[in-house]
Amino acid sequence: MGDDENEPIDEKKKDETYVYPKNCGHYTIVGIRDLTVGIEVDFRDEGKDKKPVLPCSSANQMITFYFDNACEMTIRASGTEPKIKWYSEIRKKRKDVEPTNENPMIDDEEFRRETRKELQDLVDTVVHEFLQPEKNQLGERETSRK
Repeated sequence: MGDDENEPIDEKKKDETYVYPKNCGHYTIVGIRDLTVGIEVDFRDEGKDKKPVLPCSSANQMITFYFDNACEMTIRASGTEPKIKWYSEIRKKRKDVEPTNENPMIDDEEFRRETRKELQDLVDTVVHEFLQPEKNQLGERETSRK
């Protein structure tokens, strides 16, 4: 797609092949939606590409990674400021957590704490592996950590 989602695909670019990572640190990526180039791929479905439902535009860089631990992370460039934004989420249910010898029963607060810790570890890994703040001289805003 061109800069406008209604613009036809550039004939020179229609046969381009995009290579996406299948891992980020110790996390497995099971799917990607790249709204910059208009590709959505589910690696669990033999990697078949499909067109995203959301509007696509090369002027708005946005990519979403879907992970096998029920996490999603969307990274996008701000359209108005020199910054990169990300949105992360995790969907877990208490019943999905298996008791272990070290932790046979965890209460609701411990479950929330462990879930937040897992999501924060994923965010830290994605930032380190994909954005490479040291190499790219990226700084973190004071208010970004909660």
